[in-house]
Amino acid sequence: MFLGVEGVLAQSFARIHKANLFNFGLVPLTIDEETYENIDQGDDIEIVDDVGEGVRNGDTEFTIRVNDDWEATAHLDASERERKILAAGGKLSWTKQQHESDGGAAPADD
Repeated sequence: MFLGVEGVLAQSFARIHKANLFNFGLVPLTIDEETYENIDQGDDIEIVDDVGEGVRNGDTEFTIRVNDDWEATAHLDASERERKILAAGGKLSWTKQQHESDGGAAPADD
């Protein structure tokens, strides 16, 4: 998050790692094995779609572009609550928004 990373691509995520990504406002996107094998260290990877809009709209597929050479599909598996946390920029921002909109009552963490 502090290095300017906006998302993470992987073949799968451990439950706690995925939860931490949501909490920091980082988008956990899964890719298939073929895509994973074709990405090299140092490649420039861009998410072509508007991720913020896609998260808010419930999109599950996003197009990634690698080195302006080829494209692949990445998938987002997120609950409605996780999407709200991502759209807010992370758990801290989401909690603050909840606190402000509920007249000062902060939601309990689950």
